[in-house]
Amino acid sequence: MAAVKRPQRYAGILMAVIISMPAANHRLIGAQKEKVVTEKIMDGQLLNVDRNARLISVIGPDQKEAMFNYNDDIRVIGTARTMQGLVEKPGAQVRIRYREDRGVRLAITIELVETR
Repeated sequence: MAAVKRPQRYAGILMAVIISMPAANHRLIGAQKEKVVTEKIMDGQLLNVDRNARLISVIGPDQKEAMFNYNDDIRVIGTARTMQGLVEKPGAQVRIRYREDRGVRLAITIELVETR
């Protein structure tokens, strides 16, 4: 009789494992989903461009300083056309399109806004 109970016990354990697998897979899949990073826009006054650190400092409409990282893919729109051109324009009005992920802002485009 003991020989008959072992397969039943193993079958019960096997069923428990099979039943719990979808829940475990669901948790793993949920952990692997990537967070969607959306683009944002900020208008402000250019304070500084640090080409060595690849940082842009801007004073926003709330009078708080915001820092943006940038890389070689950044597009500069307007009369400046390059990051070097922006270095020469502190105080200029700018519009920055950026992505924010885990508190780090990465500038995608920076547009020199002409004031009339």
